[in-house]
Amino acid sequence: MFVNAAFENQGKLSQFNLDLALALTSADIPFFKLENPELRTFLEKYCTKQSIPHESTLRKRYLSICYNQTMKNIADEVKGKKIWVSVDETTDVMGRMIGNVVIGILSAEEAGKTYLLNSVHLEHTNHATMCTLFLDYIKLLGDSFDAKTQFALSNGWSRLHASFWEDHQRYLSKYYPCNMFGTRVAPSLRNSQIIVF
Repeated sequence: MFVNAAFENQGKLSQFNLDLALALTSADIPFFKLENPELRTFLEKYCTKQSIPHESTLRKRYLSICYNQTMKNIADEVKGKKIWVSVDETTDVMGRMIGNVVIGILSAEEAGKTYLLNSVHLEHTNHATMCTLFLDYIKLLGDSFDAKTQFALSNGWSRLHASFWEDHQRYLSKYYPCNMFGTRVAPSLRNSQIIVF
């Protein structure tokens, strides 16, 4: 298993701490919750054989292992399946530009599962930064995604002009020359960049 290999490469780490970090991240519980006196007392009382780590220990030594395991799980989940990818830019309340890469599994039988690959601060947005964001994070899928993959690129950014959209096509066609085609999206659907594989 990937976690065991990563765990062995990290040197002397606690299996309990790793399991705790994996449990907290999978349940979307922030590590700082371990600093809550009531929770810490409860865990120390009922997990008497283990020392409860501080949140900084989990963050510094175990979070990267959890991240790598999560990325591997996503790649394994989407391998061999049809997927969609959304690359979107937004501005947060502080005025910072944030780029998001979201993927999902296409399924005719049920709603497919979706995954946030990353949310990153961008200095500026243009076709190059958004395409680079796409290329950097789609690599995390490994051999689940390659240059032979077909996809459609839509003009999803409503506030951007058509030449920006065409720049996306030219930029990505350098890396994925096979069967890339563009689509025009109705104005009501122009909320996000949609790329379908």
